Amino acid sequence: MGTARRDFAHRRRPPPMSASSQTAPGPTAASTNAALRRVTRRLAERYAPEAVVLYGSQAWGRPHPRHSDADLFVLKGNPAEDDASRAERARTVRELLREAPRPAETLPLDVLVLKPQEAEYRLARGDQFVARILTEGRVLYERAGAATSPIQKLRKKIDAMPPPDESDYPHEWIERADKDWRRVQVLLGADDSEMAAFRLQQAVEKFLKAFLLSKGWTLRKTHQLTDLLAAAAAEHDVPLDGDAAPADFDAVCSTITDFYFADRYPALPGEERPQTDSSAAGVRSARTQVEPLVDALRKGVGGT
Repeated sequence: MGTARRDFAHRRRPPPMSASSQTAPGPTAASTNAALRRVTRRLAERYAPEAVVLYGSQAWGRPHPRHSDADLFVLKGNPAEDDASRAERARTVRELLREAPRPAETLPLDVLVLKPQEAEYRLARGDQFVARILTEGRVLYERAGAATSPIQKLRKKIDAMPPPDESDYPHEWIERADKDWRRVQVLLGADDSEMAAFRLQQAVEKFLKAFLLSKGWTLRKTHQLTDLLAAAAAEHDVPLDGDAAPADFDAVCSTITDFYFADRYPALPGEERPQTDSSAAGVRSARTQVEPLVDALRKGVGGT
C-alpha cells in the first residue's frame, strides 16, 4: 500500500451527524445544523440519493462566520438523470432546495453530485479530494435498505488507490493550472488585469499542489503560495535551472497570494487589506518573475 493510501486508510472517520452535533463554533451552530437537517430531508425525499456527505470547512475546519458555505457531496441515486452532466445534476439539486418550503437562505450551498461509478473512477485515478470527502466528511444521510453502505463500499476502494508517482491526479492538476496560466494572458489582452491577477494566483497554486501531490503530499485547502512553496522546498528537490533556489521565489509568491485575497471579499471594519499592484504591468511582472518556478514544477511532476 502506498504512502497516500496509508494516510487515507488510517484516518479517523467521524461519526454520522446527529441533532446535537456542532458543525460551526459559536451561536450559529444550532441554526446551521437545523438548516442542514432540512436540506438533507429535502434531498432524501425529492432526489433519492444514495448518500449525502458534508465536507469542507463546515465539516472538518473552522468555517468563516460570514463567508463559509456548506459543501455537500451527493452520491447520485436518481436513475432519471443518468445522462445528465455533473453540472446539470448540481443545478437540479440546487433548484430542489430553492423550492423547499423553508429554504436555507442563510446557508449557501456548494454541491458536488457524482454517480457511484464516477466516484470509483476518481479514486482509481488517485483523486485525493474525493478520498478525503469519504474518509473525513460527515455522513448526513444514507439510503435505507441498501445491502452495503454505499459510503463504506467506496471507502474500501481507497486502499486500491495508486501511489502518487503512478497516479494521474497530479497531471490533472497540471492541466487545470495550464488553463489558468493561459487565461492570464487572455485577460490582460482584454484589459481585465484584476481577473488576470486572480487567475495567476490560481495557476501558481495549482502548479505547486500538483508538484506536492506527485511526491505524496496530502491535499489540503490553502491559498497561501508561500506555505506551499516552503512545503515543496522542505522535503523535495524542485528542479530549478542553474543556481536558483525555491527561496528566490518567496517574495513573488507572497505578492501573487495577495492578488487572491485583496479583492475576494469586502473588508471587515478595521481590517487592513493587502496592498497589491494588480495593474496590467504589475501582473505581467509577477508572471515573468514566477515563470521559472512554474517551469520547474511542471518538470518535477514529469510526463507533462
